[in-house]
Amino acid sequence: ADVFNSYWGYDGGGHVEYIQQIYEEDRLPNMEENYLAWHEPAFYFSYSTIGKIFNLVYPSDFSVVIKFLQIFSAMLGVLMIWLVYKIAQQFSKNKNVWLVAVFSSGLLSVITETTNYLTNELLLAFLIILLFYYFIRFSKKGWNFKRVLVISILSGIALLTKLSALIFIL
Repeated sequence: ADVFNSYWGYDGGGHVEYIQQIYEEDRLPNMEENYLAWHEPAFYFSYSTIGKIFNLVYPSDFSVVIKFLQIFSAMLGVLMIWLVYKIAQQFSKNKNVWLVAVFSSGLLSVITETTNYLTNELLLAFLIILLFYYFIRFSKKGWNFKRVLVISILSGIALLTKLSALIFIL
């Protein structure tokens, strides 16, 4: 988090300012305030909330909160790789397959690049992998109302993170 500046990422400054607007003013920005204001709000609300919780535990200025959110993004990337490992276990009993899945997923740009910055693509990727994991598990166990509800809620959150989730959900 000390090496990478969040403003260097994909639309980095816009993402940081969107989070900051919610963090400081408890409201969404409009198009005059932020060119990313048309983005779906789930990522920005969740990161703003996580930042506020961090600030309650460790009172600090917003620049420190941003660094913490970068570390949180890196942890989310690690969790994504763990989910890939769990998915690989569903498809194969061969430990070498698990290793290849983990290693190759760790090289994907969605993990290597976006975990360094604050961007909604990382949260979307996490939610899509989580949806895929639960879809596999629920398909093996059998579907019921509770499982359909979990998939529906995760799909809704993914769509509220970035509309391109529709490509994966359909």
